[in-house]
Parts: sequence; C-alpha cells; structure tokens
Amino acid sequence: MTRCQFRHYPITYSLIHLIPTHRYSSASPRNLNTKLSTMAKMTITMMIGYPIDAKFNMGYYLQHHAPAAANVWKPFGAGPWRATAATDSNSPYILLIECDWPDMQTFKRAQAAVPTEVNEWFLEDMKNFTDKDPVVWFMDIKSGGS
Repeated sequence: MTRCQFRHYPITYSLIHLIPTHRYSSASPRNLNTKLSTMAKMTITMMIGYPIDAKFNMGYYLQHHAPAAANVWKPFGAGPWRATAATDSNSPYILLIECDWPDMQTFKRAQAAVPTEVNEWFLEDMKNFTDKDPVVWFMDIKSGGS
C-alpha cells in the first residue's frame, strides 16, 4: 500500500477541543473542571476537496483509492473518515473527504513515516480518478449535535 503526502497542496490547520460535558452534568464545579481537563481530547479534521469542475471517477475513488489511503493512514493514527458528494453545482467540490486525526503532530509524524514510493504511488493513482489536484486543509470542530 502507499499513501499520499500533501506537501504539494496548500495546508493550514488548527486544533479542536472535544469536551464530553454530558458525562459530568451532576458533578460539582470543582470536580467538573478537574474531570474535563483530564478528559479533553485534542482532534483535527483533515479536509480534502476535489473541485466541482474536475473530471471525477467516483466509483474508482470510493472502491480503490480511498480504502487504500485509509489502510495506509490508519496504523499511524488516522481515525474515522467520511466521503460526501455534492448534490448540485453550488458546491465548490464534487467530493469532500473528512478524516479525523488525534492532533496535528500525529498527522505530521504519519506523513514523515510513509515511504516516498508510497506517496508517489498515490499521486500517480490520482490520474485514475481525477484530472485536478485536490485542495487540502484542516479544521477544528466548534460545536455539534445529534
């Protein structure tokens, strides 16, 4: 398997705090602060957007490229990933990939640990599903719900 480094693409990042406050709703304020500080988890989400005007082979990407990338990144700390497709032309991306990482340092260590030939394979494989480079950036989660 190979994996893609993203040094060819513009990357910015920030960190996320996910605080499980619902677990401590009955705790005293003092205990709550102690428990939250020890339970807080730092997470980032890597976003990969493929431009809406790209020629894109969705089947190949979802059946071959994305699973191969997930298999390469997972041993290095990559978490869950999601692929969402545009439903209309208002989106700037035909496909948006979200991949969670524990923190930016884990991602950077993973990026450095993957052999060059693996990264080259992923870059070469891109011509099997798209004619345009993706845009890659990192996000932090500010809020959510169910």
